[in-house]
Amino acid sequence: MLISKTRIAPIYFAVAAIFFQTAGTVGLSRANNSHRIHPSQYGFQILAGIGVGLINAPLICMIPFVVQKRDLGMFLFHIHVIMHR
Repeated sequence: MLISKTRIAPIYFAVAAIFFQTAGTVGLSRANNSHRIHPSQYGFQILAGIGVGLINAPLICMIPFVVQKRDLGMFLFHIHVIMHR
């Protein structure tokens, strides 16, 4: 993972992802609901998608800081099972 190789704490990536996801969702919620798709809706979809995609890696990198050491192996196993369904 690229996030684990940087010197930036994963929480900052998570905050950025939450910002992108919130901005995209708010933009989509304020869009006109007519049958015609406004071009700005595509930008809001991209923002929301970036936010959803970016939140996964920081959360996985923060697992060792939240889970007790004895439960770490089982927790990572379940993450592996969920990701490779």
